[in-house]
Parts: sequence; structure tokens; C-alpha cells
Amino acid sequence: MNDAENLSKLLGHLPPAVFREFMVSRFGVGMPELDAKQPKREQRAAMEAALAALAVSQRQRIEDVADRIVLLSDGAGQNVIEGFRQDIVDEDDRKAFAALPNQYERALWLYRTFRPLERFPYWLYFNGNAKGRARLPAQPQHL
Repeated sequence: MNDAENLSKLLGHLPPAVFREFMVSRFGVGMPELDAKQPKREQRAAMEAALAALAVSQRQRIEDVADRIVLLSDGAGQNVIEGFRQDIVDEDDRKAFAALPNQYERALWLYRTFRPLERFPYWLYFNGNAKGRARLPAQPQHL
């Protein structure tokens, strides 16, 4: 998918079940059921084929969201995520966040948990905030 670089990154870095659930719940994309007996590579290939079959306009809409999530997964984004992590006030949310194994899952969790991130001006914190620190609202607005 040459037109969806960030979507491909998410597909490659998120566990297949997590990626599938996000595509179905957030975008209503019909994704193939995953066979737990299949290797991850085959699971991802089946999902990639489903994404490639989408209209370019629909895939671009998903790519725009994937871009926001991937931005939080790189070096500068990790500084922003650290700022968010410090501002998680709910203890259950802190535990859920701490249990996530990689930066892509943490970025996805933050994107899904905190509504302001849907319109978050990432460039402001990457370019305008030397510490890469962002502030969350006092209470998360769960999706």
C-alpha cells in the first residue's frame, strides 16, 4: 500500500488482533477473522489485502488517523507520551497503560482513550515545546 505508509507501519507493529479490532471499531472496516493457528505474517497479509481493497478515499481517511498515531510512536512522540503518562489520573488507566508492551500500542491507547488527541496539534508539541510535554484534561473522555 504505497499510499498508506503509516497504516502499513501500524499493521506491522501492532498485534494483529489489536489492529483488527481498531479497524473494525473505529472505521467499520470489514476485516477477515483471525485464525490463531496462522503465523502473524499470514494474519497481517490477509488484513493488508482487505485494506488494499478499500477505496483510496477511505484508505486515506484511515491513513490520516494512522499518521497521528505513528507520530506519537517515534522519538519525539515518546516525549509527548511520557507527558501524557504522567497526567493519567485514573489508577485503572495507569495500570492499563503501563501493561502495554510497545510504543505503538501506547500511542493507540492514548489516541483511543483521550478524545482531544483526535484533533491534537502534534506539531505544536514537537516544534514548539522544548520538553515535548503536553497536558491532558483533568479526566479522560473515554470513547
